[in-house]
Amino acid sequence: MRNYCILIAAIAVALARPVLADVELHFELDREFYPYLTESQFYTQARIQTRQQNDGTPRPTVNLSILIDRSGSMGGDRILNVKAAAIASREALSDDDILSLVTFGSQAETPIPAQRADRLETLAFKVESIKASGGAALYDGLNQAAAQLRRYQTETSVNRILLVTDGPPTRGPRETSDFAALARSFANERITIDAIGIGNDSPEKLLETLTRETGGGFEIVADESTLTTASQQAIHALKTPIARDVHLDVVYRSRLEIDEQYASRATIDGRRLRFQWDYLYENQTISAIVSGLIRASEADDPFGKLAEATLTYTPMGTERSEPVTLTQSVKAQFIDSRSTSFETINRPVLRAALAQEIAVSVQDAIAFSNQGRNNRAVREIRSSLNALKSINLDLEDDLLIDQIQDLQQVYDRFNSPETSQIEESVLSDIIPAAPQ
Repeated sequence: MRNYCILIAAIAVALARPVLADVELHFELDREFYPYLTESQFYTQARIQTRQQNDGTPRPTVNLSILIDRSGSMGGDRILNVKAAAIASREALSDDDILSLVTFGSQAETPIPAQRADRLETLAFKVESIKASGGAALYDGLNQAAAQLRRYQTETSVNRILLVTDGPPTRGPRETSDFAALARSFANERITIDAIGIGNDSPEKLLETLTRETGGGFEIVADESTLTTASQQAIHALKTPIARDVHLDVVYRSRLEIDEQYASRATIDGRRLRFQWDYLYENQTISAIVSGLIRASEADDPFGKLAEATLTYTPMGTERSEPVTLTQSVKAQFIDSRSTSFETINRPVLRAALAQEIAVSVQDAIAFSNQGRNNRAVREIRSSLNALKSINLDLEDDLLIDQIQDLQQVYDRFNSPETSQIEESVLSDIIPAAPQ
């Protein structure tokens, strides 16, 4: 087996160039005004954006298809960690990169067709519908992943299949010679296969053949706990890092109660949340969403600072090595008019936050269903549906209306007497469209 870390370094060196990039911090609330003396839900969104300065050199678009083995042997913690790694892959991509997600059990399926990364707000919702069952139709999965890459392939794009599997194929072609011939045909189309095998039953010889024939690399991980790191390293190797040691600190005022946070590697210390990333990459967008409860009292400043976000990072590719700090704060005004409060809602922030909340709700419902707690799963979906309806009662947002209709279909089909468990097809067929 080739040393995958060496491969990653080699790819990074081949693609890396001195990069001058702007790093921007955008910190926003879900609205400008909140009802006075009333407990209200609030959302904050911190977006980190990197923008390459024009040095005259075009950057290649990453055209990536993640191919996930969801056969029966991938059940339990394995499929949970694979799904977490797939969701985290969005952070490794630029907005204009292309991502698709293909799975294979007894047959191959495409839960997420190829599309720009900035249109994947419902990625988590879609990924959480994946369940482990059946055989392993790897050959068909590879062909379907390649078909997704061809949709957006250009003369300059970097076309990659990232395969994650824990065992040999059991459906369709199984001979190494068949896969070698398929891999050579991919290589002629400038499609590369990288692979991550999980555990001792991983088909090392097959993975070595697939990656060797296409110029990729593979790694065997002892268990599924390191999948997120391994998969992100593979994707990051195709990009150019522009900053390291990145952390975002968000501090909230004392009268706020933090409810949920939606971002990777976050720690909470009282009213301070810290989000951390090893690197920032060129043309990248990272979003950290936090929800909570707010109540303005008579002692509060009617136009006071609600929270402050501080981004710290160390630039790369320049002579400067000292950390850089960016700070932004958000203020909230408290008024008596509930209608005025709704009129000032920041719709993009609210849509992004609700998409994350729906994904978490669906994940919980699937977990309850897999435990045989069907009634509890139904209540989870119903609670999310009712919350969406309540939020949109005065807002009347068209995209939220679409999400309500989609969730209503999930609820109706799952709540029928004939349904005993959430089926993958139920969720994958009626996922909300991603906000544009």
